Amino acid sequence: MEKTHQLIDKIYAAALTPSEWPSVVQSLQSLFNAHAAGIYTLDTTKNSITQLKLQGIDESYINSYRNYFVDHNPWTRVNELQNPGKIRTDQSLDQYYNTPGLYRKTDYFNEWLEPQDFYYSLGTNLLSHDNINTKFCMYRPKLGRSFSKQNITTFRHLSRHMMRSMEMTQRLAIRDSQLNDVFHLIDRLNFGIVFLDERLAPMQINHAANDIVSCADGLNIKNGSILASHKADDEKLSSLVQSALEIHRGQRETGPCSINVYRPSGKRPYCVNVFPLPQHNHSFPESAAVILFISDPEQAPVVPVDYLQQRYHLTLSEARLTQYLCKERTLKEAAEHAGLSYETARGYLKIVFQKTGARRQAELLRLLLSDQVFIAH
Repeated sequence: MEKTHQLIDKIYAAALTPSEWPSVVQSLQSLFNAHAAGIYTLDTTKNSITQLKLQGIDESYINSYRNYFVDHNPWTRVNELQNPGKIRTDQSLDQYYNTPGLYRKTDYFNEWLEPQDFYYSLGTNLLSHDNINTKFCMYRPKLGRSFSKQNITTFRHLSRHMMRSMEMTQRLAIRDSQLNDVFHLIDRLNFGIVFLDERLAPMQINHAANDIVSCADGLNIKNGSILASHKADDEKLSSLVQSALEIHRGQRETGPCSINVYRPSGKRPYCVNVFPLPQHNHSFPESAAVILFISDPEQAPVVPVDYLQQRYHLTLSEARLTQYLCKERTLKEAAEHAGLSYETARGYLKIVFQKTGARRQAELLRLLLSDQVFIAH
């Protein structure tokens, strides 16, 4: 009984740490004295399998199963036996068709199971989602004993915990995937973003914010805190962050949210906006409490050539000229950098005006820079 309880603990630990599932498989194999055991997923639309852990099964047989028996497995033709939680033994197929000996006459048994000395079996589907089934199976040799009623009862009990744990694993994986997508987008933004936890320690920063704090010119991260270089700015920033945390906790309703952070280098100050996050959010890490947006007015605008081509259907030459104009250069300077004569550049600019809808160079600059927040360098 103690081993069973320990195994249940291990099963739920695997929900949070999927890398522990192979250890669960090994423990089940040992508990049931099985010759082989494994967890794998079957995609019924693609007729393909993905191993989570297959213990005691030769790789060549795994390949033959993938290449042939995925589509020629008599078990998968019986939907009733594929329901999650339905316990299957080597007798289940015979019982379903009411035909004793049927299972051991199949090609699957004679060409895949018997050559590996997999005579007795015990398994179930743990999860079924979007035509993807997660399966668990165990096998014993012919000279071993068949799985007893007590074995089946114990396995049924454990399989319920495995199903719940596997569902938790899947939900966490989906959420992690969604968060990764969000962070991938955030990392491509052209302004700094810093997530702070309840202790107001930075827990996630994007690429732009990392560049800012790495320079330590006005803002840096030290001893697990984000700090301003000037004492007065640091006190204001600390007050803003604390205020946002209190709003996050529901201890107050409103508060100031922005500050200019001056830089020792003499460059124009950063603008830092501080906002509270909802206590129960699903788009960001659960422990995130406050978010900082940091903009750098000294950041040189860089509009990628390929973006200009796709966004406004510019040719390569038109896009290159437009990119140099975005850097607040005159048309003459932009033409020189693009390797064009002044007259050719004037002609291209007229075409760019037509394609973008701008009427003047200043209007074109405002139009293109308004896209900067969404453009990755």
